[in-house]
Amino acid sequence: MDPAARQMNNHPAGQGGAGVGGNGGGVNPCADTSIPKNASADELEVLIRARYPIIYVLSWEEERVEKQIARIAATRNKKFYVWTCTEGIVRYGSEASRGKAGNTTDPLTAIDAVVQAGGIVEFAAVLVDREQGGRQNIEAKGYKAVTAFSRTELLPNLPLL
Repeated sequence: MDPAARQMNNHPAGQGGAGVGGNGGGVNPCADTSIPKNASADELEVLIRARYPIIYVLSWEEERVEKQIARIAATRNKKFYVWTCTEGIVRYGSEASRGKAGNTTDPLTAIDAVVQAGGIVEFAAVLVDREQGGRQNIEAKGYKAVTAFSRTELLPNLPLL
């Protein structure tokens, strides 16, 4: 699945679902909530209903996973939003806004949009900290940044440009 945030709730990143926010119902945000390869759609729904703040789905079938999450959202009468660095926050099934107004492709702008919509941002999940100031910018705004890897860890011999 695209490393972008995946979110299901009444607000672009309110409580529950997977992505940049949610209260998680007291669940450790660092707990292993990866889904086994043979997991069913029912198991995914259980994790969403349990209000895990992040659910990691590894799949070559991004569209199929998104459709399944959309089905779960519809069943639970919730809205489902997707964030990517190319389209920003978009309600699943809607066209991305191509104009400057409301553009949420920048992670900090997306976080601000979530808060303005009434969502709660407990932390920002960062797959790779490119060590170009992004993590520090997120933390300077008062948000915790949880990174999986740094550029140095992944490419120790590559000079920073």
